Amino acid sequence: MLDKLTTWLSAHKLPVGPAAKNFIDFLTEHAAALFDGIAAILQAVINGLLLPLEFTSPLIVVLLAALATYIVHRKISLCLFVAV
Repeated sequence: MLDKLTTWLSAHKLPVGPAAKNFIDFLTEHAAALFDGIAAILQAVINGLLLPLEFTSPLIVVLLAALATYIVHRKISLCLFVAV
């Protein structure tokens, strides 16, 4: 019974693998500039976020995170949890 099912499934496969490969090849060939642009924008955003963190003292970053927590939630206990 199981052999018949396996045989039937093997004979009636959908060509998902080749179709996916063709789609990826199409995107690689025709949309490379779009993906390069997206990568450049994301890299600029990441660099912009990392720059202040690299040159700021860790204590100041912790204090700013605790202050932001207090501003948003107004709970000293949560603020202390974030600071610790």
